Amino acid sequence: MNNANLKVYNKKYNSETIIKSIRILEKLPLYYEFGFMILNPYCTFHTIKKDIEFLKLISDSGLAIAQFTKMVPYAGTPIEMRLKEEGRLTGTFELPDYGYSDPRIALLEHFLHSAFSFRNFNPDGVVEKLRYLKFYTSVLRKFHPSIYTNNNCAERIESLIKDSNREFLEKTSMAINLMCDREENEIIRFWPILDDFIRETKSFERSQASSIDSWFNEMENEVKSDVYPGILKEI
Repeated sequence: MNNANLKVYNKKYNSETIIKSIRILEKLPLYYEFGFMILNPYCTFHTIKKDIEFLKLISDSGLAIAQFTKMVPYAGTPIEMRLKEEGRLTGTFELPDYGYSDPRIALLEHFLHSAFSFRNFNPDGVVEKLRYLKFYTSVLRKFHPSIYTNNNCAERIESLIKDSNREFLEKTSMAINLMCDREENEIIRFWPILDDFIRETKSFERSQASSIDSWFNEMENEVKSDVYPGILKEI
């Protein structure tokens, strides 16, 4: 994440510290997760581009699933008070919100929500499926090492995560590049291209979700055969 946004979020560290910490996790190697806020009241296409490049940098190992969300100005936080002072705080107490100084960012937010909301936040989306798969294969490594090894679990899950991250970040980059040098009305006129991006990424997600489910079911059957070999043979 770029250091300008870290200051907006009142974080007490910089991007260099984040990279050093992640490289330590990669050397172990150890699966991990991270939270990432890419939209905030002061973001620009320049800061968003820098954040996407940062995400690409820290997501290339396949150990963590790339995703991001919009910053929410929760009650009592410095950013909420700042937005109040600027007269920019909207929404309700339970669901506070804000607008952007560049109206094109609102169009980008709409694209990101349309393209990736299910992927990032739905219990049946690819992010949650991959998270569960990471946990499941970690359990296999501990209690069913032969199944873990025979399935090449580490290589396969990291490959799935890399593919998911690549699709997610590349489609986001394509949308940003289309929007950043165009006026608001021109972006709206080019929206059919963005709709194509949305359809393509959703098709990819459906295909990957199907692959994840099929592999998981195969491993589940192997575990059952390992735990209940006699019963399954009789059935």
